[in-house]
Amino acid sequence: MYTATYSPEDNKLRLYTNTDERLPESLYSQVRSHGFIWAPRQKLFVAPAWTPEREDFLLDSCGQIDDEDKSLVERAEERAERFGQYGERSKDDAERAHNAVSAITDKIALGQPIIVGHHSEKRARKDAEKITNGLTRAVQLWDTAAYWKSRAAGAIRHAKYKERPAVRYRRIKTLETDKRREERNQAEAERFLKLWQRDDVPLMQERAMGIANHDHISFCFTKDKYPKSNYEGSQSIWGALDNGVITPEQARELSVPVHQRQIAHALRWIAHITNRIEYERAMLDEQGGLKAEKFDIHPGGMVLLPGREWVTVIRVNKSGSHLTSVTTNARFVRVRKIEDIQDYRPPTEERANAVKAATKQAPLCNYPGEDFRHVTHQEVKKRYSHIREIKAHERYATHRCYHTIKPRSSSRPNTVR
Repeated sequence: MYTATYSPEDNKLRLYTNTDERLPESLYSQVRSHGFIWAPRQKLFVAPAWTPEREDFLLDSCGQIDDEDKSLVERAEERAERFGQYGERSKDDAERAHNAVSAITDKIALGQPIIVGHHSEKRARKDAEKITNGLTRAVQLWDTAAYWKSRAAGAIRHAKYKERPAVRYRRIKTLETDKRREERNQAEAERFLKLWQRDDVPLMQERAMGIANHDHISFCFTKDKYPKSNYEGSQSIWGALDNGVITPEQARELSVPVHQRQIAHALRWIAHITNRIEYERAMLDEQGGLKAEKFDIHPGGMVLLPGREWVTVIRVNKSGSHLTSVTTNARFVRVRKIEDIQDYRPPTEERANAVKAATKQAPLCNYPGEDFRHVTHQEVKKRYSHIREIKAHERYATHRCYHTIKPRSSSRPNTVR
């Protein structure tokens, strides 16, 4: 009775009812609670994006999730066709409204005024009102027809825009960012899970509160389960330990399942995002890929940017084997996205050495001086991350050093040793 599909092109889940009958009230409430929206023209429920919860719901309801048969462009064409029908309908209504006005005006002599006090005054005023309302409605319907025509063209244009190699590449970068976020979530949950499950160190009150101070988990500690609780609302594990509501062992029993669920949730997201990245890269390779990925770009070379401008490469940033950005000596935007690169010229040895010499950083110095602040290396990493370049002087050469603002002052920064 019910069929579920997933489309990697738009990352949407769809539920087909395959019947003209309404869904049962209980099932309909579940569908709505998971964020599915009814599409009346397509006669299906669609979710705006994939989530593990929505996938589980469809698996429970339909047994399996099939691949979507219609592509994004095909759906856009169907949508454009519907919009075109709306436009034609509005255009026909506008013509009928205009014809109704013409039928009234044809009976009135050109320039004939309303004769006040005459027996025809009442009818003349009604005709004038009908003419005004009819023309207003005709203009509005013509505007509506033009609107649906533009929507029809925009639907197809948007679908084809999403298939461009540069747009697909930016989508891959977004997915890689999402994947790194989920990997961080997984690593953090695994770290806390390991701390709670350590057997070599006894889980005393002080140690449990130390873990809970960084592990932000909350529960509702009701009096029926926790007699020492005097607050029925949500309370953190740390607060419950501090108030004596739970013991360190109970804190472990509550926290471990939470982190196990977090790890499982993150792993599902990572697997899904990985599959989407593989799909998008396969489609990108099938389209020929980006022009910049075909070049072995090095500092000193020249790249062609939009506008037929050749600029020199200053720095190349990579993530693994893939380019992420290229820094050039362009006049305005120096850091370029690789999808902007149209062509590449390898550097000569002389140009490569010139760029290397020009971009070489001055040495980072650490020396004592008057009014210098003395901090440890760890403090520098945490707080004093601003590095300032000192220009050459008759007493010293160009160099760099750490700088920070003086405490309780917004004046000039002072040097840190």
